[in-house]
Amino acid sequence: RQAVVVYLTEQQAGTSARLEFSYLNALVVAPEVSALGVRINGTEVAGLPIASSAAPSAISLQLPAGLLRAGANTIEFRATQRHRTDCSVDSTYELWTQLQDGNARLVFDAAATGQITRLADLAAIGVDDEGNTTVRLVQAASGDQQAVSAGLQLMQQLAIALRVADMRIETTQALSTGYEPGVLDVVMLPASALPAQFASAQAQASVGPLAAMFPTSNGANVLLVSGP
Repeated sequence: RQAVVVYLTEQQAGTSARLEFSYLNALVVAPEVSALGVRINGTEVAGLPIASSAAPSAISLQLPAGLLRAGANTIEFRATQRHRTDCSVDSTYELWTQLQDGNARLVFDAAATGQITRLADLAAIGVDDEGNTTVRLVQAASGDQQAVSAGLQLMQQLAIALRVADMRIETTQALSTGYEPGVLDVVMLPASALPAQFASAQAQASVGPLAAMFPTSNGANVLLVSGP
């Protein structure tokens, strides 16, 4: 049995979707008495005979409406396997079924931008096609050790909030040009140093601390952290 937790926004959870993956199994697995089950949020969505020893089999499962939800979604794959020949103790360890790396994914049937509007949805930033999550940090270009320390603390908190095993951190002076899966831009600047495009947040940041997702016209996910 193998399970993974996928975080979705409310918009993504409300969009019809399908689960796509492919798998391969050992030659000795008997398909007539072996099954691959798929369960999402406790609901069984498929029970397939395990019969893919010659080449990977591609599977596409249309998910019923209301199955996915905003926040955490648990997707579980469960293999029940029997041997083609005599079931000795040694032959039991010859049984295996594995998902093919890198091609298990949720595919949305309509436009679901993946744009994050609330801090509570940060974990829905997710990963890119390579399974990586990247945080692009925009800070003032200076040797201010207090700013550096604050940036490191923020990255530590984001690593927890994003709920990913490995987070890549890049420093940059420019925002992303558009939405990219698995990418979060973080602007960490005092109110007086905010670029013109953040003018709508400048007044609030001038009088107190501010941490919020900032809406962008190009769909890029931007977290703004500012203050006096």
